[in-house]
Amino acid sequence: MRRIDQPPRTTQTGHVITPKIIEIPDGPSATPTKPGPPTVFVLKSGERLELRRYTIMGGSLRIAADGKQLAIPLTDLDLNASTAANQERGVNLRIPTKPSEIVIGF
Repeated sequence: MRRIDQPPRTTQTGHVITPKIIEIPDGPSATPTKPGPPTVFVLKSGERLELRRYTIMGGSLRIAADGKQLAIPLTDLDLNASTAANQERGVNLRIPTKPSEIVIGF
């Protein structure tokens, strides 16, 4: 596995951007990993969604179901129950804290 480390850089407006470490598997000889359990999202209504592929951005959980794109507002989710349900499964559910952050699950 290769790691790409980049030094912090400053934008034209003076903001410092500190890149994160990106790990890249070494081609086809890398051992495939067994997928973990799906991520659980608990809605305030009590309904539970188990997903492997999702995107959280712009204040909503976005999924594809039956050929359609669905966007569920994060305000419709019970984030504490979702986090607890995933911790029980050993899944680290990350919810963006800034509007510019995007979380992708696959």
